[in-house]
Amino acid sequence: DTESNAPRNWKQAVSNMGVPVCLVVTGQLTNQNSLTFVAFAALACATADTWSSEIGVLSRTSPVFIVSRKSAQPGVSGGVSTLGTCCSILGSLLIAFVYYCYYEQIAETTCILILGFTGALIDSLIGELFQAKYLSATSDYTDQQSAGKLVKGFRIVTNNVVNLMAVAITAAIAYQLQNLLL
Repeated sequence: DTESNAPRNWKQAVSNMGVPVCLVVTGQLTNQNSLTFVAFAALACATADTWSSEIGVLSRTSPVFIVSRKSAQPGVSGGVSTLGTCCSILGSLLIAFVYYCYYEQIAETTCILILGFTGALIDSLIGELFQAKYLSATSDYTDQQSAGKLVKGFRIVTNNVVNLMAVAITAAIAYQLQNLLL
């Protein structure tokens, strides 16, 4: 199994939820309610990426790498499909809707929707450009280290690292955006 297709484990949970949980805890301990918005944006990114990955692999059309536009195997990081992209938007929309239900702030809700989707795109970008890719027996790129020779990216950059980076970048953008606009 590739790391991205393996059953969920604690590393994946931490890489996706570590940043939002830390933001919520920090916000509560320091009485900084503004970190809630940032946490929701990070959570929207993680949800958008998870939905795009888990449902996108069911697409009837082949995914393509987000930068090179070359054909990608389903489930390989950096690959995007129409179905996965639509699911990404829906995942982000769900988290934005939950935020709106609690805070009724349309501008912040809209930002969370956009940031979540953008974060999923950032995840795909980092996945294509930096995540370790190996050449399979069928001459396709795979995230599976056991497939053989590293042909692209960095061995240390796994799917979990990509997820953590995308969620953290989204949180940083949300923090800056909140300070500038909201």
